[in-house]
Amino acid sequence: QESRGLGDVYKRQVSTQSTGEKMRKIFLLFFFISYVLCYQYLWQDPSYPNEERLQNLMGLLSLPEKISQLNAQAPSIPRIGFPAYNYARECLRGDVSAALATLFPQAMALAATFDPLLVHAVGRATSNEVRANSNTFNEHVQQVSCFSPVINICRDPRWGRCQETYGEDPFLTSVMTKAYVSGLQYGLDEKHIEALAGCKHYDVHGGPDGYGNFSVQVRFSFNAKLDERDWRETFLPAFQSCVESGTGSIMCSYNSLTLTDNTLINNVPSCANSYLLTTTLRQELNFTGYVVSDAGAIEFIYDRHHYATSPQDAAIKAISAGCDLELVCCGFETYYPTLLDAVQSKKLNESVIDKALGRVLLSRFKLGVLDPPGFNYYDRLNFTNDVNTPAHRDLAYVAAKAAVTLLKNDNSTLPLNAKDISKLCIFGPNANSSYSLEGDYFPQAPFFVTVLDGIKTRLENTNVEILFLDGCNDTSCVSYDPNVVVLAKRCDVAVVVLGLTAYNRINCPKGISTEGEGCDRFGVALPGQQEPMLKEIFRTGVKTILITINAGMLSLNWAEDNVPAILQVTYPGEFGGKALAEALFGDFSPAGRLPTTWYFSENQIPPIEDYSMSQRTYRYFKGAVLYPFGYGLSYTKFSYVVNSHSLSIKPCESAFVAIELSNIGSYDSDEVTQLYIWSPQSTVRTPLLQLIAFSRIHIPSKSSQTMTFYISPEQMSVMRDGDFERVVEPGVRHVWIGGGQPNTTAVGQQITFVVEGQTIPLKSC
Repeated sequence: QESRGLGDVYKRQVSTQSTGEKMRKIFLLFFFISYVLCYQYLWQDPSYPNEERLQNLMGLLSLPEKISQLNAQAPSIPRIGFPAYNYARECLRGDVSAALATLFPQAMALAATFDPLLVHAVGRATSNEVRANSNTFNEHVQQVSCFSPVINICRDPRWGRCQETYGEDPFLTSVMTKAYVSGLQYGLDEKHIEALAGCKHYDVHGGPDGYGNFSVQVRFSFNAKLDERDWRETFLPAFQSCVESGTGSIMCSYNSLTLTDNTLINNVPSCANSYLLTTTLRQELNFTGYVVSDAGAIEFIYDRHHYATSPQDAAIKAISAGCDLELVCCGFETYYPTLLDAVQSKKLNESVIDKALGRVLLSRFKLGVLDPPGFNYYDRLNFTNDVNTPAHRDLAYVAAKAAVTLLKNDNSTLPLNAKDISKLCIFGPNANSSYSLEGDYFPQAPFFVTVLDGIKTRLENTNVEILFLDGCNDTSCVSYDPNVVVLAKRCDVAVVVLGLTAYNRINCPKGISTEGEGCDRFGVALPGQQEPMLKEIFRTGVKTILITINAGMLSLNWAEDNVPAILQVTYPGEFGGKALAEALFGDFSPAGRLPTTWYFSENQIPPIEDYSMSQRTYRYFKGAVLYPFGYGLSYTKFSYVVNSHSLSIKPCESAFVAIELSNIGSYDSDEVTQLYIWSPQSTVRTPLLQLIAFSRIHIPSKSSQTMTFYISPEQMSVMRDGDFERVVEPGVRHVWIGGGQPNTTAVGQQITFVVEGQTIPLKSC
């Protein structure tokens, strides 16, 4: 933690919590004395177990009152003193729903860190601010249940919401999911959690979302078609990880799902899909929280999917399938109130209502929002003391640095040395834009540092003259200012900051979004005239450095062939410009890794509406790519030496590999070690490669670190055909250990071991 700059952040958090724990004990004693004789109902008494309080509350509610509580904006019930509550809060990477909060890097930027400890810390900080803002501004209607994280797979880089995900790999996504959920739901005791996590969108959701002939409306009725193996091996694992992490809720998605080889799922809307919500989620994955619909999804079961015959039929189908809570906004209609008549007319048993409501209300007891005021430890948090604190700002800065990825560095062009520069030109629509720092679903930060701001600050005590011209009004870049050429000729170095932007709006508003929700891309090239402007600047002969700020990949084919150095980051938050400036001038060595594959062209991948994983992502794509998943360079050099490893094992044993990782270059740096496995003798279809482990550690120059990785039977297992039960098959396993994928420019070593014996079900191990 110290070596990555996280030490002070954690020390401040721990110090604050130690003081808070003392205060909590005082609160508990005081309020026990004050309230012990004042409870009218058992559900109000925090000394009882949550389940007993829930049963007491349920017994007091009438049927209309029960149904009123199945809305995400749940009203109060004055006759029993039951408070209103809002279950809708966005917490993707900070408190998005607040008027002010810390702006952490976008989710895909957090994935690029390959650092789950850091992601957990961001989750912790986010939950602090969610609770603090809710305490301060939502005192009478608490709002600490999050619709976060987004754990869909970025299977197609044209999807505008890829930025909200943790990338294209199910393992990386699962690890980051666990880190963030556990951070959001951190609790100082077994009874209370600080905020409620809500993984979304379940399941097989990932565009089209406003693409080509598909309007933004298509997502409300789209039917995703794929086979069961692709579903279970690519899309389901992150939700399994979310459940295993103890998430309080899961949001069901707009789309329908068809498994082409499973007749139990054939064009069924997710929020009315009992196979998804009950058979798989609750019975197979053992989920115990509540399911909430995406906004308007219950209405769309009827009027978009045409899966129901009436609004009431849609509500009955949804709650019977396992969708417990209806979310309505944005002019959509609410259908769950029709459940009152459904029960009264014997179309639905009241026990279905009770089961759904019980799961929903239990979350409020776990959050402590039904305890007496001040009884809950988290009641002490407030806007003034706990939002955008020095510790949280430090964390945002550390996260931004960790996400910066070096894509190219010919002849050690970077880092720059200010002593060698007289005039520095800065160009590009993302050089001085707040949009380039924010991305979709962003918290409202009290300040931000653009790339221009960061470079100015970094060079303020030098003799470097900085000249700035954005060249384009925005990232759509319909035309560019020819004066960029005139200016470039005056400079020693030109830093050109290009890419994409996103904003909390639908339908790609002009000048604001070139990717985002409701804003898929037609292709993967730099938008508009960005590349022609870059070419003209480069042709002046000035030393040209390219920075791209984007989530969806960009086909930087010309830049890769010509520009000597390229840095990339996804919407990096309030300190993004500071982090990029410091990377440019060598204050740290970049160590981010790409969480998606960067192709040469959109023509290399299938249409966005095709959900088969064939020829998608590094796991199944067989062609050449611009930059592979897991790719990222460094200012230093590393070497890998395998000291020992397993040669043969039995099916239920773990294999191991022990390595020595050495920093043989001249810069202190982090390194991201990645392990990939492939099974050439498998009897079923398996990925070409699969990431199974990774570790980000800091290694000083001329130093070494020994590391041992263990490969579990589960990581060696495959899903057999038919029932898709995991089994460990005998045969050869190849494992690559290195700074990226095998058969790329990444350094590393390959080992081989053999699993001996017979095929054994994993559950028998």
